[in-house]
Amino acid sequence: MALVFLVDGRMFPRFKVLDMLKIFWLLGLIFFACFVGTTLAQAQNQADSPIIIKVAGKAEILAQGRRLKAREGQILAPGQSIQLIGGGEVRLSTSNGKIKVKVFDDTIVKFDGQVEANSQPWSPPTSQYEKTSTTPSSHKAPQFVVPVGKLEVQVEPGQELRVVCPLIMAAVRGTLFTVNVSGDGTSRVETLDGRVATYGRNGEIHLTSSGQSSQVTARAYVS
Repeated sequence: MALVFLVDGRMFPRFKVLDMLKIFWLLGLIFFACFVGTTLAQAQNQADSPIIIKVAGKAEILAQGRRLKAREGQILAPGQSIQLIGGGEVRLSTSNGKIKVKVFDDTIVKFDGQVEANSQPWSPPTSQYEKTSTTPSSHKAPQFVVPVGKLEVQVEPGQELRVVCPLIMAAVRGTLFTVNVSGDGTSRVETLDGRVATYGRNGEIHLTSSGQSSQVTARAYVS
């Protein structure tokens, strides 16, 4: 049995029915594989994205030019920011609980998702940072950006994280630290437990242990 098409009164054989069924089966298999791949990728993105577990005060999510009221249980997707307006506290946590973030008064935090661990966080590029970074280029880590305000971040051992401020970046693995960014961009990282590596825009590198801090102003790097 053949499948024919009628064009200008003439019959043109094309494919046998069995061949057509094979093609439909193959297309269905490809579609299913794409669907499964997309679903798994979305699930992984959600697993890596922080979840709002507490909101005390007025907090909003900034997404694609819109402001949405922040609520407990919401996921902060890559590219979205959360802003705590006035006093209060917002707590974020990854689904596995390995990264926990406390957001304090008048703070804005953006979640960048997974980024290359040795990529340049600032623009224009700072060549010194690229030269001093020893992390393999294929390695990725979650990244938060703090233009202004204060965070307290807890990272469990084995989990990596980058926190980028206007003048300094903290790269951590298994530690507890705070980040404080003032209105003029002055950035301060204080280590409460473990060790934190901080990088300045001009390539400065400092390793701070418990009870130590690093601060960068527009004029100087103070450790």
